Amino acid sequence: MRYAVLRKVVQYAVFAGIFIVPVLNLMEIYFIRGSFISLDIGGLAIADPAMFFQTVFTGNLAAPLFASVVIPVIMALFFGRIWCSFFCPYTTVMELLEKIPPVRQALRRGKPRQNSKRARAAIFLGLLFITGIAGIPLLNLISPPAVLSVQAILIIKKTPTVEMLFIILAVGLEFLSLRFICRYICPTGTCLSLFITPRTLSPIHAGECLNCGNCAKICPMGVDPVSDLPSPFCHNCGECIDICRDKRKPLKWNG
Repeated sequence: MRYAVLRKVVQYAVFAGIFIVPVLNLMEIYFIRGSFISLDIGGLAIADPAMFFQTVFTGNLAAPLFASVVIPVIMALFFGRIWCSFFCPYTTVMELLEKIPPVRQALRRGKPRQNSKRARAAIFLGLLFITGIAGIPLLNLISPPAVLSVQAILIIKKTPTVEMLFIILAVGLEFLSLRFICRYICPTGTCLSLFITPRTLSPIHAGECLNCGNCAKICPMGVDPVSDLPSPFCHNCGECIDICRDKRKPLKWNG
């Protein structure tokens, strides 16, 4: 099975899971419970690293929270931001929307700037500062995977909240700049990028190629693999490697 195909299988399974889990909980089956803010699987706690930083800034840090971010951090160290491409329900929503040709054309008009790394870091620090001053879990309210997973639970319970409007707003902003939320706003993606090193798994472009442009066209993050790699915005979806038809294999994994 190709890497990108495997990713799609995992994506759709996780997206279905955010609705299936609350149904199981209503049936009093609690092997897995929680949301993408904090998830419990068979007693193993997993927390969003962004929420860890949020807890630090609000002064409510508890010792168990350190252990709960170990798995996400290890995943980021070895495999980069695959959480964003494999497990994030917001990524799944956007990629499903892009399957509609007029929507894809409209989204792709907003070519992102490749120097938005500093802007994203500044926005994240600003949000943490506001969180610390106000003492409210602000990141919970603006993290697309957190909002979607929590709203999935509330939809099953028939009590969705106005936070769902954030997702509608987020999708609207994507038409201004491709993956605007993922690049500038999402605290989870920003945190995971902090743990990426030169040895972290990532696609690389080595040598000459046909310059057909197919890899740049298919990249969901608007990265041009020929000129932009390594990129802090690459989330290791593998689409560029799978679509490359150059027999010299200029696109490959660095591992």
